[in-house]
Amino acid sequence: MHNLAVLAVIATTCLHSASHLAAQQPARIDVPAGASARLPTGWQAGSREATQLQLVPANLVPGEVVFIASASADGATSLTDPAVIRRTEQEMLQLFPVMRRVGAPVRVRSGLGEGIRMDWEGTPPDGVLRRLSMHAALHQGQVVTVMAAGPRRQVLARAAELQALFTSLAPSQPVTNVGGSAPTPSSLDDRSGVAREWVTQLRGKKLTRLSGYGSGGGSGGMTSRSDLILLADGRFTYASSSSVSISVDGMGGSSAGRNASEGRWRIVSRGGSPVLELVHSGGNRDQIALSRDGTKTLLDGGRWFVTEP
Repeated sequence: MHNLAVLAVIATTCLHSASHLAAQQPARIDVPAGASARLPTGWQAGSREATQLQLVPANLVPGEVVFIASASADGATSLTDPAVIRRTEQEMLQLFPVMRRVGAPVRVRSGLGEGIRMDWEGTPPDGVLRRLSMHAALHQGQVVTVMAAGPRRQVLARAAELQALFTSLAPSQPVTNVGGSAPTPSSLDDRSGVAREWVTQLRGKKLTRLSGYGSGGGSGGMTSRSDLILLADGRFTYASSSSVSISVDGMGGSSAGRNASEGRWRIVSRGGSPVLELVHSGGNRDQIALSRDGTKTLLDGGRWFVTEP
């Protein structure tokens, strides 16, 4: 499947980027595509994008990367379908000519349902045998993937932790009323002064985040754009796009992906601090901390540009 191969490209690109440690995370965290996961002991969450969360395992070694990401399932209803597996293998071979699948695909289960694990190995010109391990499951039309890449010995040593991380995947707890349906906010704030101030600033606006990474030396990079429109009537629309290219140690490829969502929004106060709540049409909820740095608007610490739609 095309989008599974895209995630593999991102994994290899991340091997050449620095990990940014976050503060100690709770035992269970939100991950892309409206899911949640339980981190193994000693692990932390690192850099976060709309469709990707980089993880920092305990005793991280150079050249190792682990992350959870999501991409469109392109209409697939089963990742264990032989046709889906064949397409994934063909696209991986095109992207990474030195990598070969090892072993047979393995059916695995998580809180999101049945999934699949596939592994690839190869030795680039630098002579270091590398392994890429992928666990994937379907959730709400998205492929949610736990991906690990790095020196073969290290990825194999992580096998039990990676399996436990994947098994822990589950839908994020939806916000429900007594009747069991997702709530529709009756107003855009909770009547607190801080919430009303932010509603006045963001109502009817488009929030845009741009990010990019270049590995240097022309070996590859990644760019992404996310647009969140907070409509004046309490609805929101969200769209993100990303483009990845790489040419490292005999492995090369490029691809692009898109994601979209819609639902209801409002702003509330949590401990005196403003929080943007997004209730997606499927019932999942995101809670995003709002703050300022001078004239900059920050969502969960990342800068977003505020403009007219």
